[in-house]
Amino acid sequence: MADSGIINKCYSSKYVGDIPYLDHLNYDVWSPNAVVHLQAIKGYGLVTGEVKQPVPKEDNSNQDETLSYQVLEAKVKGFLLATCSVPAKRYMAGIRSAYEMWRILKERFDSTASTKGRLAIRKQFYLTKPVAGQPLSSFILQLHSIQYQLIGTDHAIDNESFKDHLLASLPPAYNTLVEILQEREGTLSIVC
Repeated sequence: MADSGIINKCYSSKYVGDIPYLDHLNYDVWSPNAVVHLQAIKGYGLVTGEVKQPVPKEDNSNQDETLSYQVLEAKVKGFLLATCSVPAKRYMAGIRSAYEMWRILKERFDSTASTKGRLAIRKQFYLTKPVAGQPLSSFILQLHSIQYQLIGTDHAIDNESFKDHLLASLPPAYNTLVEILQEREGTLSIVC
């Protein structure tokens, strides 16, 4: 829960380690971790709709199968709720199936799924600036993280745009370095 006054911002999975609580900025990180966890507990088929609830037979011959499904469904729903931030949990009110929960989380939080979302991510990239007192590597990592979200979309941020924004955003203390780098522009490349 709390550690030295700092609230834990991750769900601890024994299969993938820490999974950040889902919010409006991290679906791209949350989703692949959630998929691996769900695969490990054999619940991924529930959220994709591949596994359906067994229809009870009149003679109750599949009662164990039905009970196993219900237990797994509860585990999957519990996991999804446990990995959501408070705002994300609000979308889950009244949702009864893991399949619907997964669908709604993707619809609401996967920014890359819509043009509006991709444009918002691009805007976030260009508004991101270095923070005084933090290492420059944190800023570069943040830019890479945003760039990564748009790979393969029609709004992808190419390496030239990445380099231009990075150099233009550096604080004045880096002006000499920026000038040197701009003189060698033809030989520069961004390695991801």
